[in-house]
Amino acid sequence: MDKYVTMFISDQVDRDDSLFTYPTGKSYHDYNDASFTPIMFNKDLTVFIPDATKRQNAISICNNGATTDSNPAERRECYYDFALTDNAEIARTTAVAGAISTETVEIFSRYTLLKSPSQ
Repeated sequence: MDKYVTMFISDQVDRDDSLFTYPTGKSYHDYNDASFTPIMFNKDLTVFIPDATKRQNAISICNNGATTDSNPAERRECYYDFALTDNAEIARTTAVAGAISTETVEIFSRYTLLKSPSQ
C-alpha cells in the first residue's frame, strides 16, 4: 500500500475526537466512510490509468495532442482530473489552466522586482 494512503488511513479522525457537529438525526457514522481509500497520482501512467484506450486519450488531452508523455508528473493535475472524472473537458480545462500558470510564472521570472525609494 502506498505510504501516503497508509498515513491517510491512520490519520482518520475517531468519532470521539471529531470537532464536527451534525444535523439532528445525523452522526459521525453518517459521514464517515471507513472503506474510502484516496487515489494517489502515479507517474507511471500504465499504473495510474490501467485502461490503454483511456490512458492514450488522457495523454493526448494532457500533453497537447502527443501520443506519449516522458514527464507526466508535469501534468499530474490534468491526468488526475481525467482519471477520476472520465471527463475530457474537465481535463482540458485543467491542462489549459496549468499552461497559463506556467507561462505566467515564466514571464514574471524575467523581471527583477525593484525596491521603492523609501527602502
